[in-house]
Amino acid sequence: MRRTAILAFVLSAALICAAQQHHFRGHIVNQETRRGIENLLVTLIPPNSSAETKKYATSDSAGRFRFDGLNADKYLLEVSQGPYLLFRKEVQPRHKDEITIKLQPSSRQ
Repeated sequence: MRRTAILAFVLSAALICAAQQHHFRGHIVNQETRRGIENLLVTLIPPNSSAETKKYATSDSAGRFRFDGLNADKYLLEVSQGPYLLFRKEVQPRHKDEITIKLQPSSRQ
């Protein structure tokens, strides 16, 4: 009986933790052609007060990216190509879980 109670507690705690995690996804497109831009580095930076580490993704052939298992309320989202920072914005996955980023074409793309 005691093992059943402990197991029930552990399972309910795991469900609560999973319910509090969020995901965030996005689509990076060329502003003129509306086509996705691939192979851009996407960095999600948690607040300094968070125990989380930076998360990284690369945009796919359609310009899409996704981050899962997010805990903090606010993050800094950066998109870069090599040494060039192309986009930076504060995002809140708890309130909005998707973003479309429209980038101006340049000679680097």
